[in-house]
Amino acid sequence: MYAYRFDLNEREPVTATAFLCYDKDEAPTGDYVKFLVKELKRFLAELGPIESVEDKFRRQPLSDGTTMSLCYGCGERVAQSEDIGEIELAESTHECQLGLN
Repeated sequence: MYAYRFDLNEREPVTATAFLCYDKDEAPTGDYVKFLVKELKRFLAELGPIESVEDKFRRQPLSDGTTMSLCYGCGERVAQSEDIGEIELAESTHECQLGLN
């Protein structure tokens, strides 16, 4: 039986912890490490392909308590604020001068 747990309130990427449970009478015989590797491969295959998302902005915390967001494409400062929502809004509406975002 496969199971995993995760916290939906965490920032992305959401981390998940996979664990394996089985009845005592179904305990693996022989090399336990090989059994575990096989089961982990099966578990990961069931999750499907993992999509990689490239970062378009670099967020840097500053000493005054604000966070500055820079565009990786054009290098322009997109926002600087204590409010992450404000930074996310500025990033979502930013038009990169080089057309990369």
